[in-house]
Parts: sequence; C-alpha cells; structure tokens
Amino acid sequence: MLDAKYIKQRLIYTFDGKPWYGDSVIVILKSIPFQNVNVSINGLNNKTIAHLVQHMISWQNFVVLKLKGNSEFNIELGSEEDWPKKEISTKEEWVSLIDKLTSQNKEISNHLMNIDEEYLSAKAPGVEYSNHFMIDGIIHHNLYHLGQIGLMNSILNQSQ
Repeated sequence: MLDAKYIKQRLIYTFDGKPWYGDSVIVILKSIPFQNVNVSINGLNNKTIAHLVQHMISWQNFVVLKLKGNSEFNIELGSEEDWPKKEISTKEEWVSLIDKLTSQNKEISNHLMNIDEEYLSAKAPGVEYSNHFMIDGIIHHNLYHLGQIGLMNSILNQSQ
C-alpha cells in the first residue's frame, strides 16, 4: 500500500528537515561558500555546483508541471533543458537560485497536502509511470546531486 503522508514527509525531511543521514539539501546548499559555486573540477564533465542546482530546478519544475496536469511538457535527457548552463555572478544570485529550488520544493509539497493512495497510484500526465514513482524519483534525484555537490564543495574547500 502506498502511503501519501510518508512520501510527503520524506520530501520535506530530505529537503529542509532533519533527515536521519545528516544535513538536508537546503542546509548543505546554504553552507557552500559563494566562491565555490562556479568552479568546475576535472573529471566531472565541467559541471559546477551552480550547474547541478540549476539541473535540480529543471527536474523539480518538471514534477511541478506534471502535478498540475501538464501532459505535454517533457525534458529530453542530455538536452539544454535538462542541463541548462548556469553562471552565478553575485552572492545574491546564488541565494536567489537556492530560493528558486526551495520554492519549487514547497510547491510540490503543497500539492501533496491532500493526496491519497489512489492519486499516488495513478499514472502521471504524459509519461509511463505513476505519480508515486515520479515524486519518489525527485527525492532520490535531489539526494543524488546533493552528494555530488557535497563532494565538490569538500574538494574545493581543501584546495583553497
């Protein structure tokens, strides 16, 4: 049986709560020094922390649009829409990027306020998988990239 309350709690705890494994997405992102966000590390396909956060925003936007019923919107893997370039010029732009990610996460969370198991089991609009699979997927997607971001930030902090 799918548990709507449980998946919403996981979304909240991992993003800005107190997950069992350590710091949440937002705690880690807010701890990153601005000078690290545009630096790429050899061997990581020229990705930067800002680039990874923008990628996370793209996929959270995908989920928001699907939850709103948009069956037409899609993101082609490996495309510019999947991996938009992002260069941050100021600390304020970095804060704004984190705020955008936070806003989208809250929009997803708010949408989940009144859902039930039937909704979770239903096929998401325009794709071949369920709402549950998609929502669970965005949680895993954010954590996957958070691991990359944390590793990059550690390497950059050690090299300074």
